Amino acid sequence: MSGEDVREILDALSERTRYSILEALSKKPMSGDEIADAVQRSRSTVESHLSTLLRLGLVSRRREDKKYYYEATGTAQTWLSKMSMSNAARTTVSPPERPMAKGRSLYFSWLFAPILLGIVYSVANTLVPVPIWIFALAYGGISVLFCATLMELIESLLIASIVVSAVPALFKAFSVVELGLSFIISLAFLLVFGIPVWWLIKKARRS
Repeated sequence: MSGEDVREILDALSERTRYSILEALSKKPMSGDEIADAVQRSRSTVESHLSTLLRLGLVSRRREDKKYYYEATGTAQTWLSKMSMSNAARTTVSPPERPMAKGRSLYFSWLFAPILLGIVYSVANTLVPVPIWIFALAYGGISVLFCATLMELIESLLIASIVVSAVPALFKAFSVVELGLSFIISLAFLLVFGIPVWWLIKKARRS
């Protein structure tokens, strides 16, 4: 193994999510969705890291029952063992932190995405009226990219509902009752239309 190969591996393992993925795969083979649940990251984030790990030969992949399963290679097991036993390796490669509950470290995905999408919809709706159910369907599809669990999705929908209700108040006076009704209606549509779309897309990606 050349010095360049070693440097690339060390760079890869210095990223906490990739380290966590390898730790999980060193225990048993997993599918992409199982890895995402184990490290509390979105499926798209996990797939990006798996691509790097596959390229470096730290992870192998096999297809079984129309689904890909990933496993840590012998090379990865060796590096994980070295870093757990060597103080020098621990200094060179930052040890992984325990994933924050529900992906809270991904603030852009969890918090700013629903705020941004809610603002875009609200502003666009003042120019060209768009039914809330259409926004709810679109949001359900887009949320697959940043909501790994149902609880994350519900919290994201709650934030989006607040934004969709509050932004129009910047352009037109609303009473507290009107704001409350707007929030309830927005949340109801987002839950009824957004969750099924999110679930169906998640299911399709797993198959």
